[in-house]
Amino acid sequence: MKDLPKISLTRLFEDMDDPRVVGRCTYPLVEVALIGICAVLCGAETWTEVEEFGESKQAWLAQFLKLEQGIPSHDTFRRLFSLLPAEVFETRFRGQVEANFQVERQQVIAIDGKTVRGQAYVRCIW
Repeated sequence: MKDLPKISLTRLFEDMDDPRVVGRCTYPLVEVALIGICAVLCGAETWTEVEEFGESKQAWLAQFLKLEQGIPSHDTFRRLFSLLPAEVFETRFRGQVEANFQVERQQVIAIDGKTVRGQAYVRCIW
């Protein structure tokens, strides 16, 4: 397997304005956001699952993040991500991935679940 480029997701947030109230933030923006991204990439679908991911992977996350205050609560994740502008977040994330990985169209195999189950061309009879 060829070596993949290393990317730094911390770059996504280094210069991003923190929308939270200055002086009332226990957790750095970078830490909360990166734990959230990693959790979602690993299948987390709720804020509680994001918190549980952080707690279960705390030793691994500590290799990359300071985590001086530990893992944020699910409420902290919810509040921060509700304040972050989704468009800015998406643009930065896509830019970071596209800058580091080039995927050619023919390398991608799209699988439609309906096609796999033979339901793609079934006509409705009622």
